[in-house]
Amino acid sequence: MASSQEDISEALEKLQPYICAGEVDSAKKFVRSNKDDTKPTPVLFSDSRMKDDLPRLPNRQTFIDCGEVTLGALKACLRDKAKVALSESNGNNLWQVLENGQKISTGLNVLIGARSSGKTHTLNEISANVEHTKYIRQFSLVQQSEAEYERDFTSEVERRRSAFVDDYLAGLKRILDDVMNVDLDAREREVDEYIETLLKSAEETDRQDAFSKATLFDEVKFPVGNNKTLP
Repeated sequence: MASSQEDISEALEKLQPYICAGEVDSAKKFVRSNKDDTKPTPVLFSDSRMKDDLPRLPNRQTFIDCGEVTLGALKACLRDKAKVALSESNGNNLWQVLENGQKISTGLNVLIGARSSGKTHTLNEISANVEHTKYIRQFSLVQQSEAEYERDFTSEVERRRSAFVDDYLAGLKRILDDVMNVDLDAREREVDEYIETLLKSAEETDRQDAFSKATLFDEVKFPVGNNKTLP
């Protein structure tokens, strides 16, 4: 039994990418699963079998908000929890928005079409016929002139190229900085001081007598620290 349960769990895990809806056995579980983004779209069925003397249909059903009852529409709705409800009043409704009879949902609507198929014209018509609409027109958020766009693009390319060159030549740049930042006057003073010290040492060497050459007289004084005792 344990092995069978593990096989079922493994099979369900493999099928997870292809599952968009799952059955629940109570309205409470339906509501809880509908609010949980980690779970698929819940559906509640009556599990009744049709027969001639069926007295009444049970009240366990799932309402799906779709304009046309087709297999494709049902599959699309089952992927969206907002289009599934336990009662008809909880679902979204269709209402006429244009004079030509075009209807839209009270929920989320998506306008799909090829280029120059009339999407912008439809949105303009909806904005003109519906009061208090918030209409963000096409390209209004990124609207700019062609010259400004070309200037910004060129500036960004130059910035990235400069950053790449600086990173690639960072080692050579440090060497060049050391070479170019040499203080010749300071180096000349250091050389002069070294030569002067060397000549002075040579002169003092000639003046040393037998006692000066002895280690006892040639050693430097040993530094004495604080020899005071603590009170």
